[in-house]
Amino acid sequence: MKKKQFLKLFRPAWNSAFTVENIQKAFAKPGIWPYNPALVLKVICRPITPPEAIQPVPLSIQRLKTPRSAKSIRRFQADFRKKPSQAKLEKLFKANEELAAQAALDRHTKEGLLEALKDEKKSRARGKRLNILGEEHTKPILFSVEAVRRAQELFTKKEAFAKAERVRINTKRATQALKKQKNEAEKAEKALQRAVREENIDEVRIEEKAELQAKKKKETTQKEVLKALPVRIRTPTKARKVSVLKKKVVSFVDSNINGGVLETPVKQSSRGRAIKPRVIFEKGSN
Repeated sequence: MKKKQFLKLFRPAWNSAFTVENIQKAFAKPGIWPYNPALVLKVICRPITPPEAIQPVPLSIQRLKTPRSAKSIRRFQADFRKKPSQAKLEKLFKANEELAAQAALDRHTKEGLLEALKDEKKSRARGKRLNILGEEHTKPILFSVEAVRRAQELFTKKEAFAKAERVRINTKRATQALKKQKNEAEKAEKALQRAVREENIDEVRIEEKAELQAKKKKETTQKEVLKALPVRIRTPTKARKVSVLKKKVVSFVDSNINGGVLETPVKQSSRGRAIKPRVIFEKGSN
């Protein structure tokens, strides 16, 4: 244990042990204050009492041992299920207490070792030696005029950089705050618009419902009026004949030859009427 660990453990132990109540009890127990020598004399001069007779323990109880390993506990539990007894139950309770205490001690030891390893690692970590210019330096440091001037310039640059970084951080925070306020305002506006839209939708739905009810009422009224009117009995109309188109048949009559001239045949229709042929006039003819 090193000094760092000792101081960490000593201070809480001192604060919990050295209290006014503990100090007063330490003086009162042996009769120092308040003065009472009978407390000590009673312990020194107490009568000697004969020892009590030791009763023999049954062999079944003497053979029982407290199980401390996982295997022995499993066997002991199986034996207890077969032949349960008070002595075996007490042994199981005792084993449970011992194992729980051992687990707590092991956990405390592990945590203490981890803390000791962390402290040891921190103590062994050593930084590199730097000069006034922030450079690694292992030899004796000599402060020349040039080195002091460079150190001052370096310090000025560091200060300027720190100020610029501070300004940048403050500007960024202000920008983020403005952006957050803008987003919150937009969210509030959208929520308001949504609420107004929902209210308008409800109004529109109410109007549409009223119009639909009025339309239904009008239709029912018209139906009732039509029912009240006298009903006319209409005679069934005759079915119209469908006109059938007949094909026009044209027949040719045998032609006659008069004076060596072939006469064109006369066309006749299906009813026997003669159809005049078309006369085609040539140029120069009257």
